[in-house]
Amino acid sequence: ASVRGLARVKGARPGVRDADLAKEAGVPPFKVGQLRQQARGWEEAALARVVQAVARADAEAEGAGADDAYALERMVIAIATARA
Repeated sequence: ASVRGLARVKGARPGVRDADLAKEAGVPPFKVGQLRQQARGWEEAALARVVQAVARADAEAEGAGADDAYALERMVIAIATARA
């Protein structure tokens, strides 16, 4: 599942129907249950840091950075430490 979809599910208001949440998160409806389960293990602030790390790595890989491997390494470290 995408990090952005996971963050959208985590930040959804309580009581949102799965079909509505699927549209909002940009995922197929059958993925919502899986995303809800995964989201339980994350705090919103940690997911926000992960979304930023993925966006930064994506920008660097598309030309804003000099070293794709280093950008990927930093992203993986940011994701691993966000949940710690």
